[in-house]
Amino acid sequence: MAKKMLVPVVLLLLTVLARQTAFPADGAKELAAQAEKKLDEGSRLAGEDKLAEASAVFLQAAELYEQALQKDPKDNSSRQNLLYSLGQRGMIYIRKGQQAITDKKYAPAADFYGAAIAAYDLALKKQPRENNFQVNRRHCRHEWGLAQFQVKLEKQGPAYAFELTGLDGSPVSLAKMKGRVVLLEFSTGWCPSCRDSLPVLQELQKQFKDKAVQVVLLALDRLDGWGRGDSAEKSLALTRGMGFTSAWADEETFYQYGSCNSVPTVILIDRSGKVVAQVPADGRGKEQLARRIVALL
Repeated sequence: MAKKMLVPVVLLLLTVLARQTAFPADGAKELAAQAEKKLDEGSRLAGEDKLAEASAVFLQAAELYEQALQKDPKDNSSRQNLLYSLGQRGMIYIRKGQQAITDKKYAPAADFYGAAIAAYDLALKKQPRENNFQVNRRHCRHEWGLAQFQVKLEKQGPAYAFELTGLDGSPVSLAKMKGRVVLLEFSTGWCPSCRDSLPVLQELQKQFKDKAVQVVLLALDRLDGWGRGDSAEKSLALTRGMGFTSAWADEETFYQYGSCNSVPTVILIDRSGKVVAQVPADGRGKEQLARRIVALL
């Protein structure tokens, strides 16, 4: 099993700018002082696990800093504290989400990371060039994907109905596969384990050619952090003529199916369109997968 090329370091991802204390011009001083009190209030509320209230107060602080900067655009302290205020709205949810993931409480983890994503969406609306916000949002999307997919697996919830572009250019829609068992594999052209799995996928599609079964390979090579050199071209060459469906995975599909950290990742969807399993590495032999498919027919 091959790991993703770029593995994020969480401590770096979660860096936010520290608060600063300075003395803005008189016209902005009162606004900055009001904002400082809001920051303290927000921190207190977050410490009491009143996250929604804390988030609202941090936003109030940010708005006060924005007003202060209108009066004194050169005030670097207010500028830094504006970024801090916006960033803290996401950070308070990230901290709770991390703990929930550690405790394997995936439903609340998904909620926490969903709230963090919304916070960074707003932060990026206000400060679109702030790299920390962009990085933290990507991290939250990844962790949200992991958490919500674990909930979906546990409850056998409905599979995300992707609509993608096939490696051959044709449209690939999960909705059109309803009524079939779908074996979904996430793959890349640079991954040796993925290359080894291709004959298994080919043989399974042949074995069940007269049954309601569809094998689908989703290539990750075009996603940020997954492509390596000419790996997209390798995926094209390796899957040509294999007899199963292949498509380019997009970012939303990647997250909706659990934000996999390694490839190949294999997921089974039953005939009603529900996610029923993520197959472990030691269960992906041809006969093992065939037995799982037969059980779902």
